[in-house]
Amino acid sequence: SNNFEDRLFKPDAALRYRQILHGAGVPTLTMLNQGVHASAEMPGLVGKENAVFSRVKSFLDARLKRPAAPLPGPPVVVEERPLTLFARAGRLLEFASWPPAEQASVSYSLQGRGPGDSAGRLSLPHKLPPAGSAASTISFSPLSGLSAGMPVVGEVMQTEMRMPIVSDFALVDQHRAATYLGESLSQSAVLCGAPNATLSVTPSASAFQLVGYLYSVDPMDIGTLLTHGPRTVWKDEGATAGNPLSVVVNMRPTCATLRKGHRVGFGVSLFSMMYTPSNADPALTVLLNNSASRLSLPWLTARTRSQGRDAESRGVWILEL
Repeated sequence: SNNFEDRLFKPDAALRYRQILHGAGVPTLTMLNQGVHASAEMPGLVGKENAVFSRVKSFLDARLKRPAAPLPGPPVVVEERPLTLFARAGRLLEFASWPPAEQASVSYSLQGRGPGDSAGRLSLPHKLPPAGSAASTISFSPLSGLSAGMPVVGEVMQTEMRMPIVSDFALVDQHRAATYLGESLSQSAVLCGAPNATLSVTPSASAFQLVGYLYSVDPMDIGTLLTHGPRTVWKDEGATAGNPLSVVVNMRPTCATLRKGHRVGFGVSLFSMMYTPSNADPALTVLLNNSASRLSLPWLTARTRSQGRDAESRGVWILEL
């Protein structure tokens, strides 16, 4: 069992460990919950029954008492992230494997801002992207308009109090961050997995940090943070000022439903208070080559078994590609 906002035992590391055990033929039960370190498990540690320990007990009963019998239930259970203020707990999505067989990694091309646009565009490969700038230059600043929240406080408020972290895309400083928006969804869809971005960049120094942010953006251009992640390049990694290179920004695993009419929002900045930068020089700049950059998103594209907290939360979301 692991929690999406755990900063001690990170969920991506837990998933890699799960894959190692599974590859070695070890039966496993993996649960990803909404919460910070040990928050989903804490009630069980003090003797209270909860979903985590109920499944763990069933798993241990089966493995210790009937080792040859099939496992009781799917081996991977993921809790969705609620995206509204004071929302109830999310659905539990159940999968037979990880990454799920129902998951499809969809690649989006990046297009810079066109005349009069407040953000760039995300385009599917089979769709011709709109005209826009081929490159975007951003500079280092603690104040870009994009945020992953305050350390400790942000993740607690986000998971325990259901207070999402939001950014107004219309107010993002495009000199200090680059933002991109996809098309409005024709129906609700589930994003479940670890997004990543491959960015072609030209830094003004040999050390720099790129922070990627992924949002669900409503029709009013208010983005609710889904996940984020840094790629910190240090001086000894071989990057040189003025020379282009390709950098992969891996974002934390997430699982959330984007509502009909919302758009995927992606942002890049050179600083977040969640991470220690390798270069805090105010003169630092990074040029993003949009046409050579890609964003990869893990969408669920088939029917998925789910257990809602109540009858109203049961349902299936399918993304049409």
